[in-house]
Amino acid sequence: MMSKHKPVAAGMALFETESRKPILPPLEEDILEDYYDEMELIGFCVTGTLFELTKSDYRGDMPARELHLHEGKIIRVVGDFVCEKFVKTSVAT
Repeated sequence: MMSKHKPVAAGMALFETESRKPILPPLEEDILEDYYDEMELIGFCVTGTLFELTKSDYRGDMPARELHLHEGKIIRVVGDFVCEKFVKTSVAT
């Protein structure tokens, strides 16, 4: 400000600069990784269900009404823990 030299304004240089648009690499998608990311970030899965994380070779679907047809066989049951409730009871004496 103290100098008598005044720079010459060359137009709107702030907006006249050339810039290249960045090229992003192709992103890999993995549904299993998405499930774990969602669990870590928000505490539950949005993309799918927790039951999809338990898929394995022995997994099958069976309605409860057909359980009696498999009496004496080993059946694996998968469930999701939703809530817990403690109930106090009193003992009559």
